[in-house]
Amino acid sequence: MKRIRRFIFNGLTAISLVLFMTTAVMWVRSNYREDNWTPPESWSRITFSSNVGVLWIRPYLYRDSQHIYVNSISDSIFVPYFILTTIFAILPLIGVVGRIVQRRRKKNHVHCFNCGYDLRATPDRCPECGTIPEKLKV
Repeated sequence: MKRIRRFIFNGLTAISLVLFMTTAVMWVRSNYREDNWTPPESWSRITFSSNVGVLWIRPYLYRDSQHIYVNSISDSIFVPYFILTTIFAILPLIGVVGRIVQRRRKKNHVHCFNCGYDLRATPDRCPECGTIPEKLKV
């Protein structure tokens, strides 16, 4: 069960890291260029635009071949990129901090660094994998 949780956590962390990098790039890009994207009409009646560090999500009334007719600004939702970037950075940071804490625990306690076997009874060498603890290496 622990292995499955670790696998799922690592997968979600990887997805979050990709989203973090994407939003960071889009945040920087939005300061230099305005981007607009409208999905096909069969998907939804929403248009997305990115400008000056903000992602706008706007419903539209209708569109023709050249224009998109958007509702009023009060119907729009805007999300600053720094909020999205911060949210997507949380999971990778938890993963990095967790691994640092885990390594310190393994290093400070009397467990084998390779397999995690308790070395209190045999401090000279790990009976499971044969590794010599770092304190005894000369």
